[in-house]
Amino acid sequence: MFDVRHILLISLLGCATQIACAGEVVTVRAPEPAVDRWNYLYNGTPGFRAKGSLFTGLPEDAGGGMDRMGQILIGFDTEALGVQPGRAPESYNVTGVKLTARVANDPFLADPTFVYDPTADPFDALLETGLDPDPGHPVELHGAGFRNGIDSSSYLEGSPPPALGQPPITGSPYEGPDGPTAYPLGFDEAAQPRDVMNNPTEGFNANPWAVGKTNSISPGDVVPTDTVFTFDLDLNQPGVRRYVQEGLSQGQLYFTLTSLQPASFDGVESGNGSFAIFYLKESIEHQLFGDSAPALELSRGPAPSGPIGTEFAFDFARDELTIQWEAVAGEVFEILTSVDLTDWTVLAESPATIAGSMEYVVPRRGDEKRFFAVRRKSS
Repeated sequence: MFDVRHILLISLLGCATQIACAGEVVTVRAPEPAVDRWNYLYNGTPGFRAKGSLFTGLPEDAGGGMDRMGQILIGFDTEALGVQPGRAPESYNVTGVKLTARVANDPFLADPTFVYDPTADPFDALLETGLDPDPGHPVELHGAGFRNGIDSSSYLEGSPPPALGQPPITGSPYEGPDGPTAYPLGFDEAAQPRDVMNNPTEGFNANPWAVGKTNSISPGDVVPTDTVFTFDLDLNQPGVRRYVQEGLSQGQLYFTLTSLQPASFDGVESGNGSFAIFYLKESIEHQLFGDSAPALELSRGPAPSGPIGTEFAFDFARDELTIQWEAVAGEVFEILTSVDLTDWTVLAESPATIAGSMEYVVPRRGDEKRFFAVRRKSS
């Protein structure tokens, strides 16, 4: 019969030294977002607009309560990319997140122009007491926060803003007593979330998660029409990786594009330029060619190593070992066995259809000593 003292149970979240598996990185791409909205108080085409612009009212409107006036809210359905939602956030081994957006400023359409600035500015660059160290103002990527009883799942892309005289509709971008329902989200040094809408006048650096960059022009150059900006998220910033992991667990990722470029229509002035405009998924350019909307590229590796929290119990009456562990719906586990801790054989594959406790029963098989392991398959 089994000797319980000689049965070893190894708990694995992904791969460990005892069990080898491929450490392959998988990259998926969404060519357009599920949601992209020009998030501006006086947006007369709510949620379904061909282009969105980014600008500030600073320095004239300092203290007015909305430093980052023109924004673009972007949301992606990550479940549609094959990323299984519902798992513990830490099980998503995110190795890279990249967003691209195509510049729509066209001088032939009397659009303003702006100059390329690939570096973050200090918070007071546009204030009377501050100094901008270089020409222009960067296009920044932040997270997206929600309030007024709305979250990312209940936000409505096409609801009208009350500022235009329509009655308030739950989910509209400026509905509610606490300000904009959707706002640019950041984290402080302790990874605590904060609204960065008014960071210049509130006196702190927003620490963008990424700044738009391109290799086609040099800093200080006027940005040509159709230039593609790439935003490569800094996952090592406090709070950013966890934000992405929690978004994948929920099945969606939201971001906000903003810029502290002055709301000026008179072209390049004093090296500062004016504001940026980007194509959205409703643009005719994207409808015709499919490459103009904001796009997402997400890379993941195998789930990181760590304990599953496995337990085992031996039934002397039945001569069998029961292995138990906790699971999240949608996860798939492998039960493995070995006689020497070197060569492992998969006994079974067990998918979790609901959240809760799972178990696998190992029957008696002669008097041999065996080792067992449970590991969560990467998805």
